[in-house]
Amino acid sequence: MIGEKSGAPEPRGNGDSFFPCLLFVSSKSDHIEVQEPARRALAVVKQIFAETDAVIDVLNEHEMFILIPGHTNRDTSRWVIDKLHQTVRQIRVYMSLDVRAVLSKTESTAEQANDMYKLLKYAVNPAFSSSSPEVLCLEDVSYADLPGEFDRFRQEVREAMLFIHFNFQKAITLDDVAKAVNLNRDYLCRLFKKETNLPMFRYLNNLRMQRAALLISENPGRTYIRDVATAVGIIDQFYFTRVFKKYFGVAPSEFGKDARK
Repeated sequence: MIGEKSGAPEPRGNGDSFFPCLLFVSSKSDHIEVQEPARRALAVVKQIFAETDAVIDVLNEHEMFILIPGHTNRDTSRWVIDKLHQTVRQIRVYMSLDVRAVLSKTESTAEQANDMYKLLKYAVNPAFSSSSPEVLCLEDVSYADLPGEFDRFRQEVREAMLFIHFNFQKAITLDDVAKAVNLNRDYLCRLFKKETNLPMFRYLNNLRMQRAALLISENPGRTYIRDVATAVGIIDQFYFTRVFKKYFGVAPSEFGKDARK
């Protein structure tokens, strides 16, 4: 019965590995109440994954957790993503429901399932839905860069971090972060610094600089600094250069030369 499960489902077989996915299903209109939308969408999910040994559990009226069997290779990962796109579109068309999928492309064992469920649950929070794609992969939004102490932080701080990791490519402000987690900005900034020992704005800039350095290193000699700045959410190229030099001790152009050696 819906509502009886409080965490991730238990996979069958300790030796199996899965791609964990969380679906969040709701009515398309705020003015329309749909009873148990996740339960209504279950038939579509079962049909699409009928030929697999996927473990499918409806956790509550809005959440469905799926463990999709697979192997760590690009073809399998692509197949899983394609299946989820198909799932989302069919639920929207045939059930007239809104649905988002958050997936980890990293295989999880039975023992890792609950921990991965927590990350997926944070990511599927409706606060992050305004511009998210229909299928969102955690690895594509730098969740792997989350600090090792992430699970020990207060929920408000975890949600703020995830919002930053999902949106650092945009010109977001501290007000945007506070609004996303429904807290006063000054209070959130104090809480964030207390928990992490870092001002929240510095945390955002640190993430941006790490991602910028990766972009430059991956494309040595072929990267325009203004494009890198834009890709990490900083519109002003000259401001980006100042922050980058302060963080790494060299300008982005010099960093790129070091990467070519």
